[in-house]
Amino acid sequence: MKTAMRMLADTLTANDRVAIVVYAGASGLALGSTPGDRKVAIKQAIEEFIRELAARAGVVDPRQLARELCLILEGAYVTRQVTGDRQSIEVA
Repeated sequence: MKTAMRMLADTLTANDRVAIVVYAGASGLALGSTPGDRKVAIKQAIEEFIRELAARAGVVDPRQLARELCLILEGAYVTRQVTGDRQSIEVA
C-alpha cells in the first residue's frame, strides 16, 4: 500500500486532489485535501505515516527507518521507469 501511494504521488497533476486517511493504530487525517502537484507534501505525509507505524512497532529510530524505506521505494520507482522492470517495485 505504501509503495502504491508513493507511486501515485508521482503521477498526480495540479488537476488532481489527494487526501490520506489512516486507520492503523490511531485513525485520523494524515493529509487533508491537497492538489496533486504538491508532491513533496504528499510524500512527506506518507513518510510521516511510515514513521508513526515504526514508532508504534518499537523501532529504535523510526524517523531514520521511514526515510530509508522511502528512499528505497523511490529508487525502485526510478528503476522501473528507466528499465521497464515492473518487478523492481515488488522487490523493494
